[in-house]
Amino acid sequence: MSRFRLLPTPAQQVVLLEHCGHARFVWNVAVEQQQFWQPGRRAPGYNEQSAQLTEIRAEYRWLAAGSQTVQQQALRDFAQAIRVEKLDVRAMTRSARGTVDQPGVRVAEKRGLSRAIGRQAWGRLVARLDHKAARRIERVPAAYTSQRCSVCGHVAPENRKSQAVFSCVACSAGPRNADVNAARDIAAGRAVPAQGDLAAGRSVNCEPQLSSPAA
Repeated sequence: MSRFRLLPTPAQQVVLLEHCGHARFVWNVAVEQQQFWQPGRRAPGYNEQSAQLTEIRAEYRWLAAGSQTVQQQALRDFAQAIRVEKLDVRAMTRSARGTVDQPGVRVAEKRGLSRAIGRQAWGRLVARLDHKAARRIERVPAAYTSQRCSVCGHVAPENRKSQAVFSCVACSAGPRNADVNAARDIAAGRAVPAQGDLAAGRSVNCEPQLSSPAA
């Protein structure tokens, strides 16, 4: 995964901030529509919202001045929002020092991991997602996501070559980043419970079914 640092000019910063503001507006409108959802009353999906976006852009000049592509992407992101891994963050950041009688092990490493998790603010992120995508966030159990191939679905401890490398022993998809592989499984709702059932069909109603975006 590549990361690039942007160094926009002052004029470009203004444009980028406008794009962010437009995307935020579109997302918040989608949130309001979702909050009106009730059993028997369907909230609009991406295709309907995309058509509504065209109507809104014709009505509001400040929105039409922005990029329709950016605004449509906000709707696509909302339609796919964002399943998360079900983690006990409090337990993961608990001190490993132990007691005088039973001192902890690898305390320094655990302290560093806890600090890194704290800096990422995982719990706060999920709370914000719950607020920004009300009733849409699904918490996928973390069990076996580090061993399941996101391409073919094969589950085996041997798939996890190291902390960073995943390479399925059953298919020819090739090595990939282990965290990215697990994230793809979680995003698709492919949890693997203890019984071994892949449970890929339990969340089929939550899978986004999107057609090509409007021009």
